[in-house]
Amino acid sequence: MSEFHQQFTIHPIGQGLFYSGFLKLRDSRFDFVFDCGSKNPSDLSREIARYRSERQIDQHGLDLLVISHFDNDHVSGIDELLKGVKVRRLVLPFLNYRERLFLVARTLLAGRGYKPALDFTLRLTIDPLSTLGDNLDGDAQVFFVGDDPEPILEPGIQDQKSGRRDHQKSGGETGSVL
Repeated sequence: MSEFHQQFTIHPIGQGLFYSGFLKLRDSRFDFVFDCGSKNPSDLSREIARYRSERQIDQHGLDLLVISHFDNDHVSGIDELLKGVKVRRLVLPFLNYRERLFLVARTLLAGRGYKPALDFTLRLTIDPLSTLGDNLDGDAQVFFVGDDPEPILEPGIQDQKSGRRDHQKSGGETGSVL
């Protein structure tokens, strides 16, 4: 029997994306999710329940969550996925405040106004760290990916030599823009 196992799954959830995988070497395992959203909430809920049951992430936690962008069909299931689950590493796009407000307006226009089903997506877009803060492991690493040349329009520290931008999270931890 091989000591190394791997599995990668594109979950059948209709329009959107829920991609997961795991790597296992002997007794060590690494579980990840790349986006978790769909325009078909019933299909998405079914796949989230199946994934949570099979991978037992409520006990083990999630080693990596990657959010590619904040469109509802890529993030609408993250709140259901993470109920009671801790995340060790979070990767998400760095957006300045204007970009986030633009996405909120675009989401509201696309949905023809506010709907309760959009609540999580809107909160995540406006303030991802506060929205996911309860799900971050005590020593979680948070990485913002982006190439925004403009100054940060929110509280934070920018290292003038390296260009690295650090944002304070609750508890004093920092996340970095790569």
